[in-house]
Amino acid sequence: MELPFGAVALKIQGYDFGANTNFELLTKINQSGLGHGFSMSEWILTLNGKNSQFVWSDSEFLHSILLLSGTLNLNFFNREGTLTSIKLSATETDGLKFFKCSNMQNVFISCGGDLSKAILLSSNLKASSVSTCNSSIQVTFNPNLHQDILRSEGCCVGVDQFTLESLKIQATNSRLQRSRLCIHRDDQELLHEMFIHFNGPAAFPASYHLRRSESITILRGKLRCRIFSTDGKSSAEIPLSGSYEEGVTDDYNYLFIPKEIPHEFFFDSHEIITKETTLGPFDPKETVML
Repeated sequence: MELPFGAVALKIQGYDFGANTNFELLTKINQSGLGHGFSMSEWILTLNGKNSQFVWSDSEFLHSILLLSGTLNLNFFNREGTLTSIKLSATETDGLKFFKCSNMQNVFISCGGDLSKAILLSSNLKASSVSTCNSSIQVTFNPNLHQDILRSEGCCVGVDQFTLESLKIQATNSRLQRSRLCIHRDDQELLHEMFIHFNGPAAFPASYHLRRSESITILRGKLRCRIFSTDGKSSAEIPLSGSYEEGVTDDYNYLFIPKEIPHEFFFDSHEIITKETTLGPFDPKETVML
């Protein structure tokens, strides 16, 4: 759904992707590189069929996959043979929910398993230089940061259900009643992806970003986002939830907010988890509070 002021909201649950399409492009959001010579795009894809294969080989790209529904297996190959195999699951505890890797040169990926209900969000960064990658997959946290911010390390990162649950503990112990896992290793990286746990009900005051658009995918809970025109004279409210079962709710699951568009959030649930994506580097002066 295209909203006023250039925003885009998507209902992912119950979407009819068609029976004969292996990959269907539901949306593509492009962001310019703020003068740094790079760009970001996002796709929401469904994989219909038992097996699919695609190439993930450009060394100028950083890719991530967030599984929103179903399960799938990612099998990584190079010209000599299999590198590794990874299970992704939207709900099960024995698989990753999110996977990111950069600079995987000449690597082919085969998606296996029952893909009839697999829906994923893919975020991609094209830049002249990204971090060198190896085949290890890990999530490690930097203990020197503030207690409500965790930082991943390494160019291959996996996030599972246990990691998301650990954010709840961090949020409960935080003065702000929220916690954040940054997939990017530092504020200077070009693609910023964050999992954020909020304890509600709560409200966040209106703000806007001078040069950075952002997307928000809801994984748990319910919230509302109110967006405003740049002159503040008109507004629209978008209900969002983390439910991906058909018929459960009419709320949206994904929201894209363009730069310079004021917005505020109302958290209606006691627990909310979001995945937010934007471009770096981070500069706090680019966020204007209203």
